[in-house]
This record gives sequence, C-alpha cells and structure tokens, in this order.
Amino acid sequence: MARRIAEAVMPTRYGDFRGAGFQNGDSEAVALTREPLADDAPMVRLHSECVTGATLGSLRYDCGEQIDAALAIIARIGGVVLCLPQEGSTASPTRSGLTRFKTPASRCRCESRPRLPVDAREYRSAAAAVLRPMNLTRVRLITNNPKKWSELEAEGITVVERVRLEVRPNLVNVKYLETTAARMGHLILGRDKESAAG
Repeated sequence: MARRIAEAVMPTRYGDFRGAGFQNGDSEAVALTREPLADDAPMVRLHSECVTGATLGSLRYDCGEQIDAALAIIARIGGVVLCLPQEGSTASPTRSGLTRFKTPASRCRCESRPRLPVDAREYRSAAAAVLRPMNLTRVRLITNNPKKWSELEAEGITVVERVRLEVRPNLVNVKYLETTAARMGHLILGRDKESAAG
C-alpha cells in the first residue's frame, strides 16, 4: 500500500485542488483532490505522464486535452485526479518522447516499439495502492481506456460507472487515435457510435 509523503494546496486554472504525494516502493504518484467527494462513488481519473503530449503540447497525442478535460470535470463536481509516473512504454520518458518525434503521425506509438508491449502501463498496483489508503474502493472512472477499469476491478476497486472523456481528435492525431482504438480498444469521440483514446 502506498504511503502519503507530502500534502499541499495546488492552485490551478480550474480552481484549488488538494495535492498529495504518495510513495509505493520505488515509484511515486500525485493525487489531486477537489471536494466535496461523492459519498458512494467519487469521480476518479487515472492519468499517466506524457512528456510529448501533456508537457510539450504535441498535437500528435491527446494527453494534454485529456488532463485538461478531466480537471475541468472534477473541478465542477468533485473527485480525484491520480497522476501516475509512467509513459506508454517501458522506455525512459526521454527516449520514449524522442521516439515519438520520429514516428509518423499516422502510426500508433506501440508500432514504433515492436519489441515492447502494446501498452506497458499498468493500473493494478500503481493506482489501487493509492486509491485504497484514500478509502476509494468504489469509483466513477473517467476514461476511454477499457484496460483501466478492468485492472482496477481485478484489484477489488469497484467501477460503478465509466464516464467518457470527451476529447475530439485533431487533424494531426486522428489516424494515430484510430490505430490506437483498433489495437487497444480505446474509445474515440465522434467515430461511429463510440469507436473502439485515454
């Protein structure tokens, strides 16, 4: 189980959140909480770090739009954004980011790393270890990624509702997101019903 190691108020453009740092073995995670939390099943977003999309603002990926949309939802109704220190591969963030710059925009990042897992991110120990000490065992999960809720359920975290993250593809990343949907089952807004990305 993760150990709380720091806590502070985190001002954002969406309002103030309560930030808490957790350590779980060699890894750390940050939880941003906006109260009030729903008594039965608070809104929760699991967000993996993304240097190219969320930090550098690359249009090839929708990570930045995802975290913005999630913070806006939770700022409005309350909940938790859990930021996990993992890129979408087993490579280091720097190496992974540089690989993405060289990858054609139409290709899924997993196709640029054929020897690595399609999606090396994991949510069982990383997320559940933090959610439990926060007494979050029943959640409404903001995600378009089926792997997130299946892994939480496998760890005994009940996902009572999956809330779609409404982020529209742009002209640069639409082909990439379609490939991600086909390879990993993510949902894309505006593609048929809910095409089978975050």
